[in-house]
This record gives sequence, structure tokens and C-alpha cells, in this order.
Amino acid sequence: MEKNSSFFDVSRRSFLKLSAGTAFAAATGSWIPKLVSAEEAAKMPNVVWKKSVCSLCSGGCGLKVAVSEDKIIGVYGDEKNPFNKGGLCPKPVEMIQMVYSPNRVLSPMKKMADGSFQKISWDEATQLIAENHKKNNGKILGFDPKPGGHASGNAWQLFIDTNGIPSFGTDPICKQTEKVVRTAQLGSADQPNPAHDLAKAKLVIFVGANIAEIKAGQANWIMECRKNGGKVITIDTRLTKTARISDQFIMINPGTDGYLGYALINYIIKNNLYDKDFVEGYTSGFDKLAEEVAQFSLEEAEKVTGISKAVIEQLAKDIATLKPGMFWSGRGIIMTTNGASATYAFESLMYLMGNIGKAGAGVVAHLQSYGKPEGFYPKELKVSPKKIKHQDVISAFEKGDLKMIYSMGNPIVTWPNSAKMKEQFEKAFLVSYTLVMDDTASLADVILPVTHWYEEASAVKGINRTIQWREQVVKPLGEAKSGYEVWAMIAKALGQNEVLPFYPKNPEQCWEEIDRKFNKSNCGGISIERMLNTPGGVYWPCPDEKDPKPRKYSKLEFKTADKKINFYIKDWKEPIPKFIPTDKSPGNTPEAAKDFPLYLNTSKVAAHYHTQNAHFSWATEVEQPYLEIHPKTADAAGIKNGDKVTVETKLGKLTLTAKVTLGIHEKVVNTQPYFGVHSLYKLEPVNNLFPNVIDPIGQSFPQKNIQCRISKA
Repeated sequence: MEKNSSFFDVSRRSFLKLSAGTAFAAATGSWIPKLVSAEEAAKMPNVVWKKSVCSLCSGGCGLKVAVSEDKIIGVYGDEKNPFNKGGLCPKPVEMIQMVYSPNRVLSPMKKMADGSFQKISWDEATQLIAENHKKNNGKILGFDPKPGGHASGNAWQLFIDTNGIPSFGTDPICKQTEKVVRTAQLGSADQPNPAHDLAKAKLVIFVGANIAEIKAGQANWIMECRKNGGKVITIDTRLTKTARISDQFIMINPGTDGYLGYALINYIIKNNLYDKDFVEGYTSGFDKLAEEVAQFSLEEAEKVTGISKAVIEQLAKDIATLKPGMFWSGRGIIMTTNGASATYAFESLMYLMGNIGKAGAGVVAHLQSYGKPEGFYPKELKVSPKKIKHQDVISAFEKGDLKMIYSMGNPIVTWPNSAKMKEQFEKAFLVSYTLVMDDTASLADVILPVTHWYEEASAVKGINRTIQWREQVVKPLGEAKSGYEVWAMIAKALGQNEVLPFYPKNPEQCWEEIDRKFNKSNCGGISIERMLNTPGGVYWPCPDEKDPKPRKYSKLEFKTADKKINFYIKDWKEPIPKFIPTDKSPGNTPEAAKDFPLYLNTSKVAAHYHTQNAHFSWATEVEQPYLEIHPKTADAAGIKNGDKVTVETKLGKLTLTAKVTLGIHEKVVNTQPYFGVHSLYKLEPVNNLFPNVIDPIGQSFPQKNIQCRISKA
């Protein structure tokens, strides 16, 4: 494999330079240990090497961590891991600063009458939480995007199950649409293929996916595919890093991916280019699909998408002839309010060609799940939660149906209509279980210090469909505790003695006695020893000691009612998702186009993972906030590169620095989904500008394609 050496080397040099800098050292005092290169660490006496797995973007990149005197002195890519092959993006290295930063929360705290925070004991914290929990029982909501590890996750699940608490993870802000669509078509939302299958494909299509940026440790598979004679195509509104290393980049009008997908299906069906034997044997609803897409001609697709008829036709021929083929589903289509049709169309294109269950054939996406343990506590302890939809959270607070929150994330920044979310959070009793004083924690009544994933062992799943074991690298700092301890402590304070025996005792006991035993069909054959001794981890499902298969559908057995891939979803109001024009998708209107002629997008960058890295200088010095604008669009607004520019939607406005570039669609402006007034950027969340609306089928919140306008600030 040929690594993009400049990308990795620049990142590492930057961090080493920062760690040695006088200003940086003064700012962090004795908290940050001196960092060393892998070569230096190998020569040092008394260095302990720990095997870890990056637990951020789900890439599952293997790490080697050098520890001296119980402090991390270096994080390096594990060259023995067959998936990232020693490659890393900046994020796991930045985590060193997160562990040792003076900005980290290291003791329980409560908010005082004047708004300040006072350090308290864990006993006082759990008693205060229990009092308010009892007072607000039945009106409590959870946010659990990152519970910490499998043991902490199982403990949280036990806690909410036995207290009747509805809770939201990352689905609404990350992967809800693919979950809904794939479950309907295949019977399971779990991604069918491992990422390394890209190397075996003759065609790979990325739609709104930028893995060379956000999953850089796994981007080697793109180059492996090309090296092996495969063709890589990226479809996007931006010339992304992934587009730059593809064979072909197709720029598309914002929000028209679904129309393109249906036009491709129509062409393939009309020209009998699909796999007839596979379609007849393993799918249902084909005739309905053919009837629905008949209206999507190449001529109309050219007008709608901005892609020439010739390019669309060749793309259809590539899909039909370059087999095996793969599709990578990206946030660019998932996190929109008309993304269900695009997700459905491009995944269906793979199924029409029989691209599933074979090496290099299928779908790679963001959603991996080896399931949850079932039955590890008596069913009579379970309390059914009040049903609430994510789009109704704000109104539920306004109606008084919700009055208390347990938060393990930063929803004030990551959820849409952030200002309105903040308004409701200020009224509720809020418990923030956090690493840093972020925007959400600043509103909390009680703050609890969480362990970092370098401080907690865990099983870790990833996009290669394996489960790896992440060793505890260092002991928790300060009074930080893991979730499996915290939720048991709160349960004890609530007097729930009958539940306490079922809480995990530690990650090792949890995996061997809970996960393997009560999720046997997926994990029964995966011991901790087996994970540690298998480079890259063990594929799931793995019910026994036999070698598991890397692909979910190698036997072409599906979990739908008819045991086939469903093109026609009978349970949906629209059994085949209708394409919704971008200006008519929820959050937009044709009438608003005159005042808001552009579309606002957000996209992630390599140095950040959601909002947490924005609190530490290594990431914020690498990436400053900016708004990407096409030169023609900038000229029309009198904006030059580097100018301060205001981007505005119907909900609000934000001032950023203009980055004028040819690598973006003329109708799109793009920024990053981070910030926060308590971050080092000191900026209001960009999600203030996105409305609390959803895709009518996929149910995702928007982080793309919302009408906006720009002006020179």
C-alpha cells in the first residue's frame, strides 16, 4: 500500500512541535507528558506498550500506545493491524491532549445559585441526582451518543430499561436514514460488507462520502482498489479528499442524488442490464420498482442533477459491467431531509446487480451493530419507556412532558435548532456525564467526570465488521469513573437493590459473562483472548469457535418477512420512496429561494470528531472555522478569500471566514459541524441554523441542503 505520507507526517510533526512549544507547555503545565516518536519510545527503558483501538469514527484503526510511569507518551498506528496498516488520522493522537488537559472535568460538581460550579463528592452527587430522578420520574430523557465502552453501554441500557427512560444515541444526527432504509430492504440495518472489500471491487461508488478525510486510516482501501484495476467514482457537491484520489469525480446539484439513482435504475432495467437470475431468486417487488422509476429519463436527470446525459449513461454501464461493485453510503445523502430516496436507490442498484454477500460486492456504511445482550436481567424488572420521537423532543419539554435529562454528549451543539434546545435544557434538571465543560455541561445542575476510552478497556466494533479488544492504557485521572460504575451508583442511590446484582462489574466480566452468554449468536465464539490474538479482531456474527465469515449475507439469507431483498416496502406510506426536490424538502420552500438562493452544508474534517476535539488546541490550531464558497458565488456577493462572511438561514446567522474555492458547487456553501461557545472557537453552534425537521421516510435531521444566503460581514 502507498500511504499519503505528507498527510500523516505533517499531522505528527505538528503535534510534536506543539507539545514542545513554550506557550503550549505553559498553558498545560505538568499535565501533558513529553511526547516522543515511536523510534524514541522503542529505545526507552521501562516503557509499557498497550494495544488499543481508536474508538472515535468507527474506523476501528489499531493503535500502539507507549506508556511511561502510567502516562501516555505516544500514540502510533499499529502496522500489524491488517486494516489501517499503521496509518492514522490526527484524532487518536489529539486524544493525548484530551486525557491530560486542564480543561478536563475530573471531579463531580454541582451548580450553585450564582451559576458557578462547586466540587462535591460522588455520594453527594448521586444523592442529588436520585432526589431529582424520583421527583421527575416518568419525565426523564437520555442522550447517549458515546456511553464509553461495551460494559458502560450495557450498564446504561440496564439503567434506562429498569427506569423507563427513552434515550437517543447518534441515530438522528448521523445514521437514521440508512437504518430505516436498510432494515426495510434487508431486515437488518447492519452494514453488509467490511470496508476492506473495497480492494476486491471492480467498481466503488462514493455518494456524499469522504472517507479519505473522516476515516483516513481506512482510505488505503481506495488505493488498493485502483491498484488492483478497480474504478473509483465519487459523487458529491464538493471536490473532497476522496474525490481527489478517485478515478472520476462527478459534481451533482445539491439534493438530487435520489433522482440520479432512479434514472440509473431505469436505464439499467430498460436495457436489461440487471442480474435477472439474482433478482428473480432473491428479491421481491421488482416490477413495482420498474414501474416507479420509468419516469426518470436520462434527459430529465441531466436537467435535475446538472450531470450530462453521457456521463449518467456511462455511469449506468459501469455499474452494470464492472462487477463486483460496491457502494459507500455517506452523510452527504443521509443527513438531509430528502435522503431516503438516494439511500434506497443506490443500495438497490447494488442488489439489482447481485452485488451482495460476495467479496467486493455490496454496501459499506456507517452503521455496524453486533446486537445487545438479551435476558441478562429478569424481564419483570423492565419498565416500558414513554414513546417519544426525536423531532418531538423540544415540544415535549415545552409541554412539560420532559423535565430531567441524563446527557453523555453535547446535544446543545450537535442537534438542530440548537438555540431552542438550549432554552429547554436550561429549564430542566440536567445531569452531564462528560470529559469537558462543553456547551451542554455548562447548563448542567450536576456534572459527573467520565473516563476517557484510553482509561477503559472495551470490545470495539468497526467498519471492517470485526470486534477488537481495546486494552486499558492508563488508570483514570482524578475522580473519573466509567459508566458501569456510575449507573450502578445512581441505581443504588435510588434504592434499586434488586437491580444492582445485574450491573457489570468490569469490562472483562461483562464481555465474558454477559455479552458472550446473552448475545451468543453474535459473540459467543469471541473471547477476549481470541480478540487480542487475532490482528484486526474477529468477524461477527461468531456464535462458536469456528472461523466466522467477513460478510453478513454470504448465504443470501435475509431477515425480511419473505426472506428476500425488498424493493417494495409494504409497510411504508410510500413503498418506494418518492424523490423530493431539494427546494421542497422539509425545511425548504420554493418561495424562500428568492431570499435564500443557496444551500448550507456541513462536512467533517480529519482533525475533529463531533464536538469534543474543539476543546483542545491541537485540533483547533490545525483546523480553523471557514465557509467554502465558489468564486462566482463569492464575486456576486462582493466577497474575497479571507473576508469575514455571514451565512444566514431562516433560523439564524453565523459569521465565519470565507474560503473561496473552485472545489464546491456554485449553489452550495459549506462549513464544519462543530464550534460551540464553550469550545476554543468561541462560536455559536452552526446547528442554530438548521431547523428541527426530518426526512419523512428516513427520519434524519438535516445537516445539509438547507436554504441560506451569504453576505460580507
